Amino acid sequence: MGEIILANKSENNQLPEGATKKIYISQSLLPRTVRKVQAEEEIEAHLKDEGWFIFHPQQYSLATQIRIYNQAEALAGCEGSALHCLNFLGKVKQQKY
Repeated sequence: MGEIILANKSENNQLPEGATKKIYISQSLLPRTVRKVQAEEEIEAHLKDEGWFIFHPQQYSLATQIRIYNQAEALAGCEGSALHCLNFLGKVKQQKY
């Protein structure tokens, strides 16, 4: 399904500035009315120091979300609707760290 979405988009194929192969899918910028991860800003600061890109999916189109997930070697995040977008990737090579 992700390939179909990407094929029908006329957007450029650029990733967000600063994107790396390690993506943390953040909820920290969501409204206060949404269930969030406690102290997520501290988690993000640590991951950023370790070379992870802090990705706020609500700021990007679905096509950009799929693109950034496709190029990633590692994805991390807490349970939430943003992780459901990973279904658009189809079968992926899985590695454990």
